[in-house]
Amino acid sequence: MVYCQRSRKEYIPTGDATRACEQLLKTLSEAGLHVVEVGELDGFDRTVGGHGQKWVNEVLKRDLATDPALDDARKFVRQIAAVLDSSG
Repeated sequence: MVYCQRSRKEYIPTGDATRACEQLLKTLSEAGLHVVEVGELDGFDRTVGGHGQKWVNEVLKRDLATDPALDDARKFVRQIAAVLDSSG
């Protein structure tokens, strides 16, 4: 996993740069390298304040399986799980 702490996919310029970014992310994912596109894990739910352990502790109080704010986090984990399933 790669954590892009101060950059997010949304900062990639539109057009060719975005297409190149999408292709790169796809290629990396297929190789088993998963980029956290929201910057840091904390970016998966920006409605929760804090950073690091404080953020994690607050998010763990939620229903991780159904909370709509965590849809992107669940999708990210499913992508990783799919790669792991297909490699074993």
